[in-house]
Amino acid sequence: MSVSLLPSLLPFALAVAGAGLAGLVGRLLGRSELGDRLAGLGIVLGLAAGWLWLGGPAVPTIAADWAIAAGALATAGGVVADVLRLGRGPRLLALGLGAVAGAWVMAVAGGVAAGLSAPTALLAWGLTAAAWIGVVLRLEGRGASAPVAVLAAALGLGAVAWALDNAPVMGLAPVLICALLGWVLWSGLRHLAFSATACAASAGFTVALATAMALDMPGALPALAVSGLCLFADGTAARLVPPRRRKVPRHRLLVHAVLSLAPLPIALALALIAAGMPAH
Repeated sequence: MSVSLLPSLLPFALAVAGAGLAGLVGRLLGRSELGDRLAGLGIVLGLAAGWLWLGGPAVPTIAADWAIAAGALATAGGVVADVLRLGRGPRLLALGLGAVAGAWVMAVAGGVAAGLSAPTALLAWGLTAAAWIGVVLRLEGRGASAPVAVLAAALGLGAVAWALDNAPVMGLAPVLICALLGWVLWSGLRHLAFSATACAASAGFTVALATAMALDMPGALPALAVSGLCLFADGTAARLVPPRRRKVPRHRLLVHAVLSLAPLPIALALALIAAGMPAH
C-alpha cells in the first residue's frame, strides 16, 4: 500500500473508529442513544487526523488552519444540542450560534490574518454567517438525504480547489470527504439518524473550507455558489422518483445522489474560467 494514501485512508478509518467509540462509550454509560447522536464526532476526529498528517499548522495558508478551528467550534453547537436533547427550536438556535461563532473565527480572525481590513472582515463575517446558517438549516432534519448532499458539496469543493490550484483546500478536501464517508458507513451500518452533531460537523467544516478558499481566491465565489446548489436536489429527486418506488429508500437516494452531482460540472467550468483569468 502506498504511503501517499494514508492522508485519505487515515481520516476514513478514524471517522469509523471515532463514531464507533462514541457509541460504545454511550452504551457503557447507559446512554446508548446519546452515544449514537455523538457519532458525528468521528468526522472531527478523522479530519483532524488527516490535517495533522498533512502538517497541521504548516499547511500553505493560515486560512486553512482557521477553517479547522472554525469547524470544530461550529461542531460544539451540535454537541450541546445532542447532549442536552434540545427540541427543534433550541436545537436550531444552538446550531446557529455555533455557525455564527465559526464564521467569526473564519472571517474576522482568519480574514484579518489573510490581509482583510477590519470593516471588510466584519462584512465577510455577516455574509459567511448567513451562508453557514442557511446550509445548516438546509441539512438539519433532512434524514438520509443530508449526508448525500453534504458529500456532493465536499466533492464540489475539492473540484473547485483543484481547478484553481488552491493547495490548502485541495489537500484538505479529500481528507474531509473520506472522514464524511467513514461516518456515512458507520451510520448506515447502525441505521443512525443525522444528528445535530453530524449536521454541525459536516456543514461546519465544508463551509469553513469554502470560506478559506474564498479568502485566498475571491474569484472562486461563483463556482462555490454553483456547487452549493447540490444542497437543493432532494426536492427535485422526490418528484422524479416514480410513485410506486417512493417508499423504497435506495431509489430516492440514488436519484438524489445523481442530481446532487449535476451542478458540479458547471462549477468546475466556472472555476477553470476563473483560473484562466489574469490576476490583478
